[in-house]
Amino acid sequence: MENVPRIQTRGKKLLNQIVALLKRYGYAVSMRADHNLGEIGGLGQSRVRFLILARIQKAIPNFIALA
Repeated sequence: MENVPRIQTRGKKLLNQIVALLKRYGYAVSMRADHNLGEIGGLGQSRVRFLILARIQKAIPNFIALA
């Protein structure tokens, strides 16, 4: 899921519910608010985005380390 970083405060209750639901179904969840495709991918726009990344732990091993 991608959104504006402000969702961490304005949508905190909903985010906590989403994370709890994902974890209950076996997902590993990572949240970060420093994703900027202007810097990473060289796009014309530069804006920070909030991301929730989730993977099923049993099916997909943890082989990507996000700094």
